Amino acid sequence: MLPSVNTIIYPSRTGCPRQIFEPKDIALLVSPTACINDVCINGCTVLLFSEVKSLAADRCALLSTHDLPRIRYNASDDILWCNVSWTSYWEKDIWILPIHRPGHWVLCVIRFSSRELHLFDSFAERKPWKRDIKVCFVDFG
Repeated sequence: MLPSVNTIIYPSRTGCPRQIFEPKDIALLVSPTACINDVCINGCTVLLFSEVKSLAADRCALLSTHDLPRIRYNASDDILWCNVSWTSYWEKDIWILPIHRPGHWVLCVIRFSSRELHLFDSFAERKPWKRDIKVCFVDFG
């Protein structure tokens, strides 16, 4: 049994927002067999990004799966801006987006200059993406 832990708050740094991990999230992170939740994947992704930001900040924007439901359910522009403005996504050629698939997480890297989606999915052999992605060609010029 693990000792009791308190909520851990990582302050905002290098432009990334602060991250809050409740004891239930920490328990998932320290467990070798637990499936991590959205707080864990998004929070840890921000922490990792803040560590390597100096290497990738000019080219990459890190997006959060927490923003997808906000967009889908028509959150106000002010709420969306508050959550994504730190990324400066409009200036970046590469967007990094964690995606929840049934039972696991996938990493999607979106490259605008080459119009590519790169999906990193350890379960792709079992559940291919071909039906999930519509291929279309858009002329941005």
